[in-house]
Amino acid sequence: SDIKPRDIDVLISRLSERNPNTGKPSSKRTIKQVIGTASAIFTYAYDNEFINRIPTRGKKPPKNAPRKERRALTAGERELIINTEHRAQVAAMIMMFAGLRRGEVIALKWSDIDYQTHNISVNKSATRSAQNQFMVKQGTKNGKSRNIQIPTILNEFLKDKSSAATSVYVMPTANGNLQTPSSWKRMWE
Repeated sequence: SDIKPRDIDVLISRLSERNPNTGKPSSKRTIKQVIGTASAIFTYAYDNEFINRIPTRGKKPPKNAPRKERRALTAGERELIINTEHRAQVAAMIMMFAGLRRGEVIALKWSDIDYQTHNISVNKSATRSAQNQFMVKQGTKNGKSRNIQIPTILNEFLKDKSSAATSVYVMPTANGNLQTPSSWKRMWE
């Protein structure tokens, strides 16, 4: 009940200048998540008559809050992906050379790859359905399917990997099943 809207403004301002966990400015997305979580807490308190106003009402991240920075891979990073055998190599190669999103790689099956025409059919994607589960849905993030021409280096790499595959999925878990959010995260870590 002691928290005022100006306290929320100060918090947002401080987070946009420096996140205490990272030492860098918080991204617009992080600030939105903080505001959303705080709003849910204050709404619960308001609905249960613990407070008489919601101090986060109308609060938004500052317009100058940074977006998460993305950058292209360096030549050295690309070489490491190509030349170093590792568990995430198949996914990294597909994402790097074909531009597939995480959900598209997770749902990709060997039958979606045509080695004769150097083509990947992207016609489904994995979406989070529960706390630690993905489910495959038809269509991609925007609901459309697409065919992607892939370079020879990726085509040959995938052809070689498919000969030893024991799962229908291109990027399965260790036991051949569809990835889960936690198994995907562990693999990348």
